[in-house]
Amino acid sequence: MQEKGILKPLLQGIILIKNMDNKAFMYLKDERAEGNNEQGIAVPLAMVVENDPDTMLLISVLLRNSGYNVIEASNGEKALALLHTNNPAIIFMDVQMPVMDGYTATRRIREMADPYRSIPIIGLVAGTGSAEYKKCRAAGMNDYISKPFRLEEILGKLNLPPAA
Repeated sequence: MQEKGILKPLLQGIILIKNMDNKAFMYLKDERAEGNNEQGIAVPLAMVVENDPDTMLLISVLLRNSGYNVIEASNGEKALALLHTNNPAIIFMDVQMPVMDGYTATRRIREMADPYRSIPIIGLVAGTGSAEYKKCRAAGMNDYISKPFRLEEILGKLNLPPAA
């Protein structure tokens, strides 16, 4: 973790999220879902492809707390390798990463056979506006979220109600 970062691990399963002024904070319990829930129902799988560890942790914890198993990759090349053994229900894809960027990884996923080519992919972008949206759509992404994002934006892409 970065020393001046937004996220700070606390006790096992709890993280502290601060705003940039270090004033507001929130605790999220990191409930790592594994395979099936208590009723034996399969837990959906999400993939987070992000090279910033703080952003990856934030999205992963939020998804786990929303009932998802999460697999993580730090670049597009690693994400493609993970797809050989996993079939996520959704992918959150950073667009600017080393080794292979999110645009290239998304184009390669869209060239794969089903079920991979039809996985919803949400771009994580630093910019805003129609130019970013057009770039994401041209690469084959379903939608995008601008950084910094609100937790409700991630949940909104899952069609879940915002966190309380």
